[in-house]
Amino acid sequence: MAEHPTAEPDSGHAGLDELSDPAASPWYTVDRQDCLCELSGDWDARLAEGGGAAACRGARILGRPLREFIAGDSTRMYLDAALEATRLTGQPRRLPYRCDTPTLARRMQMCLQPLADGRVRVTHQLLAQQPLPRPLACHAAASAPEPARLRCSLCLRLRTPEGHWLDPVTAAPDVASLAVHYTLCPDCGGRHPGGPHRR
Repeated sequence: MAEHPTAEPDSGHAGLDELSDPAASPWYTVDRQDCLCELSGDWDARLAEGGGAAACRGARILGRPLREFIAGDSTRMYLDAALEATRLTGQPRRLPYRCDTPTLARRMQMCLQPLADGRVRVTHQLLAQQPLPRPLACHAAASAPEPARLRCSLCLRLRTPEGHWLDPVTAAPDVASLAVHYTLCPDCGGRHPGGPHRR
């Protein structure tokens, strides 16, 4: 998902078993206004380990709205709905998504845990990863005029000129770097995050 405040996906150097443990995963907490109010103690260390942007160090992001770190209006609305549903029901939620590095396909889940005073703790868990058939680096297009493809924030599929949504390596077979605009594909957009929770 194009949402993690570390800005860059982690390098995948840590073992899969370690990252699959929620206690080993970095987390952040948002307040009732969805501003970042608390980070896991190892946030900056994990950021440096994963090659994340210095602009996302803890001291620079605390107090800022989570929406500043989300690419795409559809993705922002999706996460807004998920956070609000977590607060209203008082139940945790797990939302599956994909977050690749240029060389690894990574299947993940975002765990939302309701806390007191309308706060929600968000943990991003790595479930599985495997090497991509070939490297592919996607980046959010800097401006509307920049030629770009539509990419789903949740499953990472790319929209073809014919209107099909395909795996990124299949949809962009001849490029190593691609500018994209983030949105939700019809399949992922139809999965409302406010639906029945999953423990």
